This record gives sequence, C-alpha cells and structure tokens, in this order.
Amino acid sequence: MAWGIGLGIALFMIWVVFIQANTGLLNLIGCSACLLFLVFEAAFGICLGCLAYNLVTGQKPQLCPGGACSIKRVEPIQRVRPWQAIFVVLFLVGLWSVPTFNLWNIQDNVEVTDHNFESIDLDSLAY
Repeated sequence: MAWGIGLGIALFMIWVVFIQANTGLLNLIGCSACLLFLVFEAAFGICLGCLAYNLVTGQKPQLCPGGACSIKRVEPIQRVRPWQAIFVVLFLVGLWSVPTFNLWNIQDNVEVTDHNFESIDLDSLAY
C-alpha cells in the first residue's frame, strides 16, 4: 500500500504539472503529502503507508523493507541527552536573535515611513 500511495502521488503530480500545467494549490497539496510521508519515514521511522494498510485490512504488512514496521527498543545512541536539548534550544535562540537584534550589524537601522520614504538616500545604504 505504501508503494501504491507513492505511485498515486507521483501520477497525480505528473498530471498536475505536465498535463494540466497547473501551479498553485494542487502542487502544494501533492508536494506536502509527499514530504509528510518522507519526513515520517526518514526522521521517525514510521511508515504511514504501512499504518494505512494496517487500518484498512487489519493485518500487519507482509513485506516491510528493512524492518521499518517493526517496533524496536531505543538504542543508547538514539537517546536525547539534556545537553543536546540545551544545545538545540540555544541554536534556535541564536537563529532568532541575530536578525531580530541586528547582532552582526548587517543592515542599518533605518525605519522607513511614509514621511521619510522619499528623503532616504538608498545609494548611501549600499555596501
């Protein structure tokens, strides 16, 4: 069923992109569905196609590649340690704070309003 879902998404996207020459919501839906399946399989090890097969038929999938459908115990390398969580939080705070507070002085702090829009010399702001 997982391969069928992938084939269905691929055929849908071929139809939308090449036959209909459509760009917009249909492309977003097709690509988002594909990325959703991809992230769940790659990052979490959860095959959504296998789960759908189990819900539809009530049976476990017969051919599950690489043991992706089996539930394994967590290995020591897969455990998240407190210092790793702290590192991720600090990294995200850094990503947010650099542009917010202009920490690297990449741009001048010029507030453009309706009153000074015409008077700002844009050439002087260039690098």
